[in-house]
Amino acid sequence: MPASAHLPGEDPFAPLDGLRDFDLDAADGPWHGAAVHADPIDGAKRAIGHFFALNRRTQARTDLTHAQGKKEHDRHALKRLDRDTRRQHAPAGRKVLTACDCASID
Repeated sequence: MPASAHLPGEDPFAPLDGLRDFDLDAADGPWHGAAVHADPIDGAKRAIGHFFALNRRTQARTDLTHAQGKKEHDRHALKRLDRDTRRQHAPAGRKVLTACDCASID
């Protein structure tokens, strides 16, 4: 097995001492085309966006929120969440590092 490979259930970041004290999350907000059975909004079917976080140590996925409005941006959706939700309920004093895709800063 290559040195960079890891088994399911293993923390792929465990060998990195600099990240030991951090919770590591990734966040994204994909948009999906409207379903054929979706009700029209203002006379048109609209895409739907949902925002989620992925714990990079355990690969557990958490739904954060859904888009508000016709085309809410990732960064706006994350900013309107309360601090505890953004930190994935990490205890006080725990460091949290969340990576977002490039679209969140475009």
